[in-house]
Amino acid sequence: MPAKTPPCSKYPAWSEAKYRSFIRSALRQSSIKWPPTQQAWKLVQRPSQLGDKRIKYEYQCDSCKGWFKRSECENNHLVPTGVMMEGMDHRTIGDWVDRLLAPVHHYQILCKPCHQILTNQQNAERREGDD
Repeated sequence: MPAKTPPCSKYPAWSEAKYRSFIRSALRQSSIKWPPTQQAWKLVQRPSQLGDKRIKYEYQCDSCKGWFKRSECENNHLVPTGVMMEGMDHRTIGDWVDRLLAPVHHYQILCKPCHQILTNQQNAERREGDD
C-alpha cells in the first residue's frame, strides 16, 4: 500500500494529496474560460452542417479532420500539463499553471476517440521511460 501523504500545512484536516487535488481541480475548471482556450475552439469551428437547429457550430478534429459537435471534442494541450508534482512549491505550481494556461498555439481540438488514442500513446511512452 502506498504511503499516505502528510497532513497539509495550510489545513491539517486534509492530506497534501487532497490539497493538490483541490488546487488542480479549481485551476483546470477555471482554465475553460482562459481566452486562448476559447480562441483555439473558434479557430476550428464552422456553422453546423448537421441540420439540427439546436447545434449552432461543429468543430474539426485536428487529427482525423472529421467534424463533430462540441460535446464530442476535447481540448488537448500540446505541451502536456500532466499531474502536479509531489513536492510542489510555488515554482512547480507556477510551471504547471504556465502549461495549463498556455498561448493559443499550444492547444489542439481533438474528437474524443483521437484524444484517447493520443493519451494512451503518451501514457505508454511515459511508462516505458519509467522503466
